[in-house]
Amino acid sequence: MKINTHGQVLVPFILILPVILLILAVVVEQGMLLSEKNNLNNLAFDLCSYSDKDNQTLEELLLKNDTNLVNIKIIREENNIIEVTFQKEKEAIFGKIVGYKKYNIKIKSECKRG
Repeated sequence: MKINTHGQVLVPFILILPVILLILAVVVEQGMLLSEKNNLNNLAFDLCSYSDKDNQTLEELLLKNDTNLVNIKIIREENNIIEVTFQKEKEAIFGKIVGYKKYNIKIKSECKRG
C-alpha cells in the first residue's frame, strides 16, 4: 500500500516562513540605518572643507543638505579642531512591527582645520 506524502514539507515551511520574513525585515532595516548613518558621517566630514567659515554658516550648510537634523553643535577648540555633533530621527519601516516608530541617529565628528 502506497502512502500519500504530498504536502508534508508545506507545513514546516509555512510555520518557518514568518520567522524568515521577520529576520529579513530586520536585516533590511538595519542596512538602511547603517547607510543613513554613513551618509551623515560623510556630511560631517565634508563640513571640514568649509572650516574657515563661521559656525552659523556651517550650521546653515548642514541644514541645507538635510533639513531634519536637530541638536546641531559646532565647537571650535584652541588647537584648530572643530567638533561637530548632531542628531537625526529616522522613521522606522519594519521597526513598527516590534514597537520602534523612530530611530535616533547621533553623529559626533572631529576634524582638524587649517
